Amino acid sequence: MKVFLLPLLFSFLVGCIVSAEQSSQSKTYADTRELLVKMERGRESKALKKLFEENAVRRLDLIQALYDPEQKVSLNAQTVIKYVGDPEALAGLEDWFAFRRKQKEGYWISPVENITQQRYLHGNKRELVTVILQNEFKGRKDGWGKMIGYEPTSKTALVEIVFGETFTEGWHVALRQENGKWRLLSKSLVWQS
Repeated sequence: MKVFLLPLLFSFLVGCIVSAEQSSQSKTYADTRELLVKMERGRESKALKKLFEENAVRRLDLIQALYDPEQKVSLNAQTVIKYVGDPEALAGLEDWFAFRRKQKEGYWISPVENITQQRYLHGNKRELVTVILQNEFKGRKDGWGKMIGYEPTSKTALVEIVFGETFTEGWHVALRQENGKWRLLSKSLVWQS
């Protein structure tokens, strides 16, 4: 009788521990996943802003979301990871690509491309839109922009640049403040209409 109860008790305890871990982890993941489902790369995405600004506390959720079976969730997690440019999260993204290749499964790639060559812009956070327009979009006269979000832990900013009034195009530019300068992390076309 004791021999029978011991494995049963052990299974019950392991089940409780796993369940407790999943519920403590799933609370933050469920919220992050919901934001990833709502996220759009176009204008006025409150979900993108929140995910970007809270990257430090959502980093592990974003890495976990790469493995989500819903393509949109995985793609949006990639996008946030690439915008912030956090080395740990980028390594998690590379691990996900390796996993998908090893499983011989297809995979999808966010259109955001990180800039590997170090390029710096000079200016403070309040002047960032002007600095980007003057340095990255020289010769374009009809542009304006706004800060989408700022992630204070990594000192990373995400800026939206828009050209045109009737027919528009929008860009997202991600930069990280390093030694009093802004390092360009990514610059990607988001829409044209």
